[in-house]
Amino acid sequence: MRATLFSIIFFLLLSTAQEVEAQRQLVVVKYNEVVARFSPGQAFDFKYKGNKDKIATYIQSLSDTAIVTYNDTVSLYEIDRIYFEQHTVRRTIGAALIIVGVGRFMIDQINNMAVHGNKPSLDEEVNQFSLTTTAIGLPLFLIKKKSRKIQYKYKAIIVKQNSHLSEGYTSPYLPGN
Repeated sequence: MRATLFSIIFFLLLSTAQEVEAQRQLVVVKYNEVVARFSPGQAFDFKYKGNKDKIATYIQSLSDTAIVTYNDTVSLYEIDRIYFEQHTVRRTIGAALIIVGVGRFMIDQINNMAVHGNKPSLDEEVNQFSLTTTAIGLPLFLIKKKSRKIQYKYKAIIVKQNSHLSEGYTSPYLPGN
C-alpha cells in the first residue's frame, strides 16, 4: 500500500516537472532587451519573407525553431516582420503634451465662467499655448510603428521558461536573490 502510494506521488511529481520544463515563449529581442513576448494561445501577426500579405493567426505551440499555428508550421527563419503593440517614450510625451494643452484651455474657460462670471472667451496667449502643445503632441502620439522587421537589430528567438530572457527569472549570481 505504502509503496503504491509512493510510486503514484513520484509519478505525478515527475510528470509535472516535465510540463514545467516544456513551456516555451517566443521572444522578440532588440540587442539583449526583450521587446515583445508571445506564449501559446496568444494572437500572432506576421509576414513571410518575400510576401506582401500580413497573416493573422494564433500560436498553438512552440518548438525549438518553429511556431505551430492552428493551420501551419512557421520556421523562425521564414518570418520577415512581426506585428505587436509597442510602447515608446515618444508616445508618452505626446500624450502628456495633449493633456497639458487641452487642460490649460479648459482651466482657462472654467476660470472665466466660474470665478470671474464672464462668458466663455478666447484668450490669445492661452490659445497660442494650447494649440502649440496640442499640435506638437498629436503627431508624437499618433505616429506609431506597428511592426518590427526581423534582422540584425531585432531577433525572434524561442526560450524555455527557465531562461534568463523569460519573465520572472531571478539570477542566482546577483546578491539579494
